[in-house]
Amino acid sequence: MGNSDSNLNPPLAYLLTWTTYGTWLPGDNRGWQNKLIKEVQSPNTNLYKYAQQKMVETTFYISPSDRVVLEREIIAYCHSKRWFLRAISVRSNHIHTLISVENLHPKTVCQRLKAISTIALKRSHNNRKKFWTEGCSTRYIFNEESLESAFIYVTETQDDFEQQEYRRLW
Repeated sequence: MGNSDSNLNPPLAYLLTWTTYGTWLPGDNRGWQNKLIKEVQSPNTNLYKYAQQKMVETTFYISPSDRVVLEREIIAYCHSKRWFLRAISVRSNHIHTLISVENLHPKTVCQRLKAISTIALKRSHNNRKKFWTEGCSTRYIFNEESLESAFIYVTETQDDFEQQEYRRLW
């Protein structure tokens, strides 16, 4: 999804996904990402056990009430920055945003969204230090077909896995 058009044109949007702390560790049996290698890595039981031992806090899951708060805060933040948040899905262990932002690298956008999300979560989890895994999955969306696919993925496909009302932000 996304990279079929010339990279000389700016993307129409970014599909940004970040996961909660401890829910997708290196070596995970679903596959996992290495920041130095783009391809999804194969499961590795020893690496997974090592990553579990290195955790400094328990795994974090987003509660239903926290989902509402996070969605509201991300929408408000994007509105205040005049970013076009096309879709959002706050799940129990990750967040998807489909967002259009000009003149800002997607890594920076994701860092800011994670920061505002952390501030919001600290209100009800003030003793917790880690809410998110490192980094952020970024998909560049260059054409309308990919944009529609990403929109459906964020707003509808996620509900195939877990029942939750989704928000369309057009």
